[in-house]
Amino acid sequence: MSDQPWRLRVVHQGEDGVLLTHPAGQLRLDGSQADNGETLVQTGLTGRVQIPDGVQTLSYRLPGGRVRTGQEAHAVSIEVSGGRLLYLGHALHSGTPTDWVGSAVEALGSPDWLLVGVPEDGGPALLQHLPAFGAGQIMMLDLRPPPRRSRGPVTRIAHWVDQARLAGLPVMGVAPQVSVRFE
Repeated sequence: MSDQPWRLRVVHQGEDGVLLTHPAGQLRLDGSQADNGETLVQTGLTGRVQIPDGVQTLSYRLPGGRVRTGQEAHAVSIEVSGGRLLYLGHALHSGTPTDWVGSAVEALGSPDWLLVGVPEDGGPALLQHLPAFGAGQIMMLDLRPPPRRSRGPVTRIAHWVDQARLAGLPVMGVAPQVSVRFE
């Protein structure tokens, strides 16, 4: 048994990097390499996926865009701290196949926590698809690299968080280098 005071801590490490800390250990969701002995779940942005035991995934081929053609987007479902976390990363955007969304909702819906990136084409697709997942808490992440000429922290998700709240969704924005704890 861990002496951690929280059920789940989500650290948005920037771009595709998300570190989950829970009483049983750590899990890193990222498109890059793991370090410090963390278990790595690659989200498909580097073209391959390593999935540890006890993690369920659902994927589809990406048509192109910022991520190279032929790679996959993934939904990653993880049992942590007596609950379930669903990481959608870059999976929801205007080109997401509707049948894939239906399959993902059927197989992975009703998570306690849902982490999703705001796509390049904005959040209308998120607002369309997120209610079907029935998440207890949604965390919108800015998974894109910062602008090259940025003079400070920039978050591109505030507008879409506001729109999701107006639609009645339980959502919070999580900017890069921010952590959120659930007691």
